[in-house]
Amino acid sequence: MKTNWLTGLMLSALTVFCACRKQDEVYKEFINGGEITYAHKADSVRAHPGNNRIQLAWLRGPSPDVTQAKVYWNSRADSIEIAIPDGDKLDTVKVLIDDIDEGIYTFEVITFDRMGNRSVAVDLLGTVYGDVYRSALRGRSVTASSDGSTLLLIWSGGSEDLLGEEVYYQTQEGPERKLFVRINEETSLLPDYRQGSAIRYRSLFRPDTLAIDTFYTDFEEVRP
Repeated sequence: MKTNWLTGLMLSALTVFCACRKQDEVYKEFINGGEITYAHKADSVRAHPGNNRIQLAWLRGPSPDVTQAKVYWNSRADSIEIAIPDGDKLDTVKVLIDDIDEGIYTFEVITFDRMGNRSVAVDLLGTVYGDVYRSALRGRSVTASSDGSTLLLIWSGGSEDLLGEEVYYQTQEGPERKLFVRINEETSLLPDYRQGSAIRYRSLFRPDTLAIDTFYTDFEEVRP
């Protein structure tokens, strides 16, 4: 009984050893007889949304050997390559992707060193805005009243992501003046407004704090 048990244990160990040898051979064949060397991967990658474009940014990192990067999207159907110049590890690498359809994308960032070694891929989600987003924007409405020397604008309403309004009006001296009204301002005074002239205004929106573009509504006109 003891001999049979010992023989069985030796056979089991031999089977495991052979299996490990086979796995080692496959592994060595995969790495072509040497260890895999990876380039330093993109660090702290962020997506900055825009108007039919998007910018990806990350820290250059500590490795001076990293010289290139490649970004994939649309399941690797689309890609862009950039050169990474020498610099400090805290320098920011930026990749701007233009002319991209509105939507949510998964981006894959891979860096390469001088020897052609690639890094581990870094995946992140990024949103691109366009006409669909713009069509849903609603600026604030305004009413205007004048006492003959001062114009008062009263603001109300507005949708999310609103930053404020740009107001253009004629002054008593003649030239047109521009005024920016922030979202937390409910009233605006125009003390040098030229009586009887039209006021043009439009609303400004930013969909994300990291966004690289500001969206505008069409100009509207009001007369007190």
